[in-house]
Amino acid sequence: MFLSHYAAGLAAKKWAPKISLGILFLAAVGLDLLWSFFLIFGWESVRIIPGITKVIPIDFTDYSLSHSLVMALAWAVLFGLISLILTKNEKISLVLAGLVVSNWLLNMLFHHTDMYLLPASDPGSAKWGLGLWNSTVGSVMVELVLFAAGLWVYLKFTKAGDVAGKWGLWILCGTLAAVFVLIFNLPIPSNVGWVAVAGQIQLLFVAWGFWLDDHRKSI
Repeated sequence: MFLSHYAAGLAAKKWAPKISLGILFLAAVGLDLLWSFFLIFGWESVRIIPGITKVIPIDFTDYSLSHSLVMALAWAVLFGLISLILTKNEKISLVLAGLVVSNWLLNMLFHHTDMYLLPASDPGSAKWGLGLWNSTVGSVMVELVLFAAGLWVYLKFTKAGDVAGKWGLWILCGTLAAVFVLIFNLPIPSNVGWVAVAGQIQLLFVAWGFWLDDHRKSI
């Protein structure tokens, strides 16, 4: 899952028109950013196992701190409380908290049974996952449909304020699509360090969201 997280951020503009797209993106991919950060510092772990799924050659051995359901809810509450303190707006806080949780829900569609429910990584911990990554065609189709839906909502509730706002959005979409294609075609990473660093690329799209929001207006 990649495009679907940004689809959630784009669609959320309908319910939080005054919030920057950068913030919406940050909420939508925040758990993934935490995961790559924790991976860099050794607080969570993965193994590279070619063929473990047809799409991603990674075994998420321990990422319950960032991606268990209980911790996803905790991070959502934290994000929502910070938003409430800063904006004094309960609706916006709920939207942002919902975006954080949406990351776990979307991940569950794609991952095999490695999505922890509790913040514990022992083998007996309950785990979920519908395993869409075991189908390349299925993964691509679901991602594209969700992204198209999110983009449609965003286009319906925003308009370009200038040329940069018009073309900046389409360049963003093209760049996201290019990264999505690379996910399926890059060589298997040689070490976990590359996986961790690559996860931080999403900060680029968060920054892009902030920039784009200055060039588009909510309708």
